[in-house]
Amino acid sequence: MRFEGISVEKGFYLQFTSGKKKGLHIPLLDESRLVFGRDATCDVVLDEVDISARHMLLEKSGGSVRVIDLDSRNGVFVNDVRVRSSLLSPGDVVRLGASVVMNLVAEGVTASVFARQEPMTTRILHASAVEPKTAAITPLSTTDVRLRSIVDVIDLIHQEWDTHRILGRIVDVVDSVFAPDRSFVILKDKQGNLMPAVFKQKDGTTGGQISYTIVRKVVEERTALVTQDAGVDERFKAGMSIVIGGIRSAMCAPIAMGNNVLGALYIDTVGRQQAFSSIDLELLSVIAKQAALALHRAQLMKSVEKAYYSTVRVMVAAVEAKDEYTKGHSERVTTYSLRLADHVGLTGKRLDILRLAALLHDIGKIGVPEHILNKADKLSYEEFGVIRRHPDVGYKIIKNIDSDDAAEVARIVRYHHERYDGKGYPDGISGKEIPIFARLIAVCDTYDAMTSHRPYRPPMPKEKVIEELERGSGVQWDSAITTLMLKLVKEGEIVPI
Repeated sequence: MRFEGISVEKGFYLQFTSGKKKGLHIPLLDESRLVFGRDATCDVVLDEVDISARHMLLEKSGGSVRVIDLDSRNGVFVNDVRVRSSLLSPGDVVRLGASVVMNLVAEGVTASVFARQEPMTTRILHASAVEPKTAAITPLSTTDVRLRSIVDVIDLIHQEWDTHRILGRIVDVVDSVFAPDRSFVILKDKQGNLMPAVFKQKDGTTGGQISYTIVRKVVEERTALVTQDAGVDERFKAGMSIVIGGIRSAMCAPIAMGNNVLGALYIDTVGRQQAFSSIDLELLSVIAKQAALALHRAQLMKSVEKAYYSTVRVMVAAVEAKDEYTKGHSERVTTYSLRLADHVGLTGKRLDILRLAALLHDIGKIGVPEHILNKADKLSYEEFGVIRRHPDVGYKIIKNIDSDDAAEVARIVRYHHERYDGKGYPDGISGKEIPIFARLIAVCDTYDAMTSHRPYRPPMPKEKVIEELERGSGVQWDSAITTLMLKLVKEGEIVPI
């Protein structure tokens, strides 16, 4: 069902019942894929200490919802049973680790959040209009609360980059300042339809309908509005959401950057009238404007990051195209590296540096002739000398990138073929002199080499791989990293891709 650009879908949403996001609701749009974890690149960022960097993948397709454990340390549980992958049914309880619990709810806000109101000719009360005579202007309790709310939303601009964290902060700010029964952030999807991106409600408040008329007018006219008591207000009292949902006070403000409307902030009360005033509406409008800046910046950064990694992957693919046997090697090494990092709790910028270094670790092979890369026989001394130069070539390429992290990534790439005993190349450094990420990538690099088809041999069986890793622990590779790799390989948490 679709009303003039506003999509109304039947579906599911996740309701957080414990953890730092308790009270938050995330509608699940069709064909959506959400990664949950502590890493800033996840779709839903969770800050709890027992959550892995990339903990769980949730997939919504048609009428089915599936959760997949992304090799997390503390597990994904469905109805208290640990699962690797599981289809969900309405009412199922999903727990990540020990601290984050969510319920899958069907036919909720996603299904009915936008209800057509009758009559459709009702006028909208704008911020500049006179409020009903029965309305008492009740400003917020103290000026300090208002100032703190402004500071909080400005923090969004300067501190937050993740869209879901920004959305969570917005509803937290709105909830603390206005004390509504329900708070909604409504955003346009890729098709331009308005959908609830996240919402929060008080315990005991049912998730009913919100006013379609109000949201539509706010977005179309880019004008905030408030009603003190919709239940007796001639303009709104006939609306379905008012009658069925029991909405009394409501406010809505556009989230807009210039002429580009991203969505709207909507809050209301159920059964409680005269909760908001024109002063409150002005403050909600300020919060919405700051939210627009934060969300716009997050979208820009996401686009830049996506373009950046796409460029890196194109460069890597161009190098690997020279050698048919190593196609996909860098992506696989990156996947193994991130799995190891997940088990030691690596997150944020450090994880980004590891990801980039793993993707680029063989970029120096761009200078190695194809006849050497594809040679089936043993390399000559001179040919092996050419191969040994690729870490230094990669270092020289990366160090000239205009980036704050380029120097560190370049050092990791330079040293990923060093050995723990000092017999590696190009510089023959040993032990802790080798950057920790270079030591980690070295193990993953060798694992992929052993488990991949090569022109001179087939992939090694698991038992042989384990034997080789055990033999090189503390000699070729860092023993702590190798021990972790062996554990994950033996337990089947890392398998050849």
